[in-house]
Amino acid sequence: MQIHFHVGMGKTGTSAIQKALQDNPTRLKKDGIHYLGRAFELVSQDYATPAGHHDLIKKGPAELKKSARRYLNALERIAKRKGTKSFIFSNESLFNHCNDLAPFYEILMQSCEVKFIIYLRSPKTWLPSAYSQWRVRHKVKPGPMKSFESEAPVLVQDYERIKEWVARFKDNIIVRSYDDAENVVDDFCELIGLKTKLKQGGRFYEREAESNIIFRTAFNNYFKDPIRPDVFEKTFRKAGEYSLTDLHNLCLDH
Repeated sequence: MQIHFHVGMGKTGTSAIQKALQDNPTRLKKDGIHYLGRAFELVSQDYATPAGHHDLIKKGPAELKKSARRYLNALERIAKRKGTKSFIFSNESLFNHCNDLAPFYEILMQSCEVKFIIYLRSPKTWLPSAYSQWRVRHKVKPGPMKSFESEAPVLVQDYERIKEWVARFKDNIIVRSYDDAENVVDDFCELIGLKTKLKQGGRFYEREAESNIIFRTAFNNYFKDPIRPDVFEKTFRKAGEYSLTDLHNLCLDH
């Protein structure tokens, strides 16, 4: 039995890959592949959200090992029932938690083949995209909005995480270049041994127009706490690109 953990990094086509896997269960099944989604609900419903691994990590190494055995038992039941040969788990947030979840992974490795798939992207294109997504579109930090110049050095530290993966699981990681992949979903499918291409729904969370970024920054700056993207969209009743004329009119209206 084989398990592929697709762990990121974020802003490298992860949402497109996850959507394609989610939308094509029949095609995956033909090749003996089962998509597990983004959460560890097979361990417990307590971890049934994409951020549930944070609570799992808090339980400590001993509980992580017990959880891994429960997870493995659940996978074996699925494999027996559906004839599954390979499982895929995809959550880009796991990229930042290699050592935190290592006891979990190491138990799985005792009974099955485990591979970690990591896509890396040039900082030149990754940084503007990451800043737009995690500092503007979705304000994840409290307080005033911070500039790209101040946040870029913080964001780029994410690349340090790859050293942890190499140090801990060098024989189990597969590193791919997002920039070199003509189509990241097709590249991923080829990597996991899928014989037929999956239907795709296009790109997700592309970098917004400059006018949107300016307007969102001004809007989010009014809030002291972190704020989700849909608050902006509900407030102005338009989820799309804003022209300079739109901004002028909306400012007059509000």
